[in-house]
Amino acid sequence: MKQVESLEKTICLLKAVVNPSTYEAFVARVATNRPLTRDEGESDHFCCMVIPYYRPSNSVFIGHHVKSDLWIAPGGHIDKGETAQQTILRETQEELRMEAPSQLVPFSLTLVDIENKKQTHCRRHYDIWYLMDCEQKYDFDYDQREFHEAGWLRLEQALRKSSRSAYEGVLLQLQETGG
Repeated sequence: MKQVESLEKTICLLKAVVNPSTYEAFVARVATNRPLTRDEGESDHFCCMVIPYYRPSNSVFIGHHVKSDLWIAPGGHIDKGETAQQTILRETQEELRMEAPSQLVPFSLTLVDIENKKQTHCRRHYDIWYLMDCEQKYDFDYDQREFHEAGWLRLEQALRKSSRSAYEGVLLQLQETGG
């Protein structure tokens, strides 16, 4: 129950900043009372993404993801029993090899229909995005099993590399709001 309540609270925080149909889809998915995670066998499940952002140069840290072959931010699936906040802290540690600030800021919600169905049973991701305001451009020791390459890109460069509209939308939101 803690997982559901935590997700509902996080989703509610983002109501004013996301597309209303996306917000409603998240609310409706939680309300189904079906399991929320890939671990529980659900093909449509919740994930968390983190956008390391360095304001002085308007840069984000993204990588060329091994499985999806897309340029995306670090993140991953919420595990059974985890809250979104626990997931983003774990994923930041696993994929960037850095302890994240304890309170990352929820930033956006996206729905991602998975196209590469051969490599995974995932069909739809309900992604919760967190913004990690960085004091410097950290030299992340990113997980090379997750990313072919990764690095800091100015926002306009990241937008050119982004090929999935949901990810591009989050970068545009960041560009428009300045975080």
